[in-house]
Amino acid sequence: MGVTPDASIAERFNDLLQHENPRESLFQSFLEKYPEFLLTPFLLNHHVHGSALISQFRLGTTLTADFAYLTKSSIKWRLVLVEIERPNIDLFLSNNDQITPTAAFNKRIAQIHEWMSEVRRNSGPIFRALDSLRRPAEKNAIDVRYLLIVGRSAQSFKNQRYADRLLDLGGNDLQISTFDSLSRHYSSGQAEKKNILALRKVIVHFKYLHVPPSQMLAHMYPHELSLTVPQANRLRSWGYDIPAWKSGRLLSINGKKASQRD
Repeated sequence: MGVTPDASIAERFNDLLQHENPRESLFQSFLEKYPEFLLTPFLLNHHVHGSALISQFRLGTTLTADFAYLTKSSIKWRLVLVEIERPNIDLFLSNNDQITPTAAFNKRIAQIHEWMSEVRRNSGPIFRALDSLRRPAEKNAIDVRYLLIVGRSAQSFKNQRYADRLLDLGGNDLQISTFDSLSRHYSSGQAEKKNILALRKVIVHFKYLHVPPSQMLAHMYPHELSLTVPQANRLRSWGYDIPAWKSGRLLSINGKKASQRD
């Protein structure tokens, strides 16, 4: 069920967009608090797995995705890696005859291509970091897609040709969206709340626990998931049997395994 848009929250997002020199970290913080703004393309049959986004997902020693999420079908997984850039980056040069990306925009696309190369070189450790989140189908294959959020529609979409050019620059594996797309997504009333996870070594943490975490906790053990006291209390208020889980039984809600809720 979609989140009813809140005009005051939408105005806060618009204020960030109007900032003269907005820092990417401000948008990271905002989207962690209000993840319903974030687009989630490339979904397979089961939507965003566990209703969870991973914040600052490491791809190696030097590369980090601002967000990542999993989605699955019966036979495979998909990992979507998200890069948030600044809204005040012009995407195309002012030339009506040729729709030419700016140097700044090309630099951001090149960064995604660097991610693609890193995933090809280092897929084993990257995928293994997600094993506890992918049970009981952690052996199924994973493919990877990419989302780049950058610029504003008003700067770049003078006509349909500009939108088409953005699609061409993305291709099959990369979607390029503007910050205005995030605003429209939120205002549509179809956006949904999600939890924000952080992976620290092999342990999963809830950075923000916005909604009941659905099936993901039915397959995780206490040594794999760290809960603060307020988070454990909140889960218990939603019906999750936290004491039984801490004693070694897989997490259940109202007497049933959490996976049975889906």
